[in-house]
Amino acid sequence: MLPFHVQKRLQERKVGFSELLLEAIARECDEQDTAVLIKELDTPIFPDALDYYDCVQSNGELVILIVRNKKPITVMFRRKNQPFTPEALKVDAVKIW
Repeated sequence: MLPFHVQKRLQERKVGFSELLLEAIARECDEQDTAVLIKELDTPIFPDALDYYDCVQSNGELVILIVRNKKPITVMFRRKNQPFTPEALKVDAVKIW
């Protein structure tokens, strides 16, 4: 079962992924902490957030699943112009699903 936090983030961000799919993606991660790009949206979420530093929600076109120890931890958005690297996302590895 997905943690409540993940369920809440999926609902808030209106991203339709099944619990079984996210858990299957998480089980495929070899590294302990992994950021998985699971979807690229046509338009950014929360496009009205002009000052990204003051925005309280993640925003952008990339939907990223954060996995720790083969379990989904959270779902976040990231803009295409932000780096998609382990250092930037503070994980051991990045992966595109």
